[in-house]
Amino acid sequence: AAPTKNAVTPGFRLTVGDHSDGGAGPARKMGGAEQWSPEKACITSSGAVTGLKVERERVAERGRGGLAGIGMQRGAFPLNASSLCFSPFEQDKIAVAGAQHFGIIGNGRQSVFSLSAQGFREVAGFDTQDAAYGCCWSEANNHHLVTACGDGSVKLWDLGCQSNPLRSLGEHTKEASGVSWNLVSKDTLLSCSWDQTVKLWNPFAPSSIRTWREHSMSVYGVAWSPHSPSVFASCAGDRSVRAWDARGRASSTSLGGHHHEVLCLDWNKYRPTVLASGAADGNVYLWELRKTDAPLRVMRGHRFAVRDVAWSPFSAAELTTASYDLTVGVWDAVRGEPLVRMLRHHSEFVTGVAYSLFHKGLAASCSWDKTVCAWR
Repeated sequence: AAPTKNAVTPGFRLTVGDHSDGGAGPARKMGGAEQWSPEKACITSSGAVTGLKVERERVAERGRGGLAGIGMQRGAFPLNASSLCFSPFEQDKIAVAGAQHFGIIGNGRQSVFSLSAQGFREVAGFDTQDAAYGCCWSEANNHHLVTACGDGSVKLWDLGCQSNPLRSLGEHTKEASGVSWNLVSKDTLLSCSWDQTVKLWNPFAPSSIRTWREHSMSVYGVAWSPHSPSVFASCAGDRSVRAWDARGRASSTSLGGHHHEVLCLDWNKYRPTVLASGAADGNVYLWELRKTDAPLRVMRGHRFAVRDVAWSPFSAAELTTASYDLTVGVWDAVRGEPLVRMLRHHSEFVTGVAYSLFHKGLAASCSWDKTVCAWR
């Protein structure tokens, strides 16, 4: 059966007992105010991306000063945090979404923080009538961001108007669980939901452009490829990861190697056919879309479910994970022993991780412990 409010946390059923005993391209591509797009790189037949070294150096140059020397920072979030993301336009902005009572009942909030060497400062905030489960920044307007809400709506906010949303897209019939803004065309948006669907939107159109219904259980994550204007991937409680072309009506690839619910996924920023997924069994799976019968690698290190995963915008090998075992994992996908370090700066389920687009090595995480942490 599809999850209900009583099972609001994906993968929670596998970990609740243990948790109770123990205590639960830059921004997705290279870019910033001067935006990087895959058209500026040459993708070779081997999957390598050329032309990125120069762009990476330019991003690093823009990032020197400001947050370049930042150490560990911790900020308070008023609710149980569920998702976060760095702005692709402004180096100090981080959006954080969350909910009262762990998203089971109550209101939600979408906040925007400014990060500095002095810590976190909330600069904008939007209250929602139901939980806020996911968020992403617009790739076309530095004042706009989107929230996936527990009432099934997808809300578009303007930082200059902190009252009602600019748009409320309300076609999902159950909780909206994730959102992703197109990183290449920058004019479309994806949302996914516990109603087992993925929807494509022009955020300013009155209705969705297309709906896909291949998953047989709740869809927990969706992400546009940073290498193509039409390719995206989704993951769900039916233990599958699917790759799609938005111009078609059916998925192009199904990765069925998982044995538990798949809770999150992210694309490698340098290899167009490689992605990572995290599952309720606590493992991180690396996939090559041209080899669908088995994962490239299974990385083990978390004790409980992996709730979020993010590839570094500065490295084809580095990725970071958030887990219900209260830790953040930093991994090197090409090392013999891939787990580089395990960070233990949260006291509850860690629900989100993200990398800065401007500063190499700067990452952030959020948790049910009502904190947001940034570190290098």
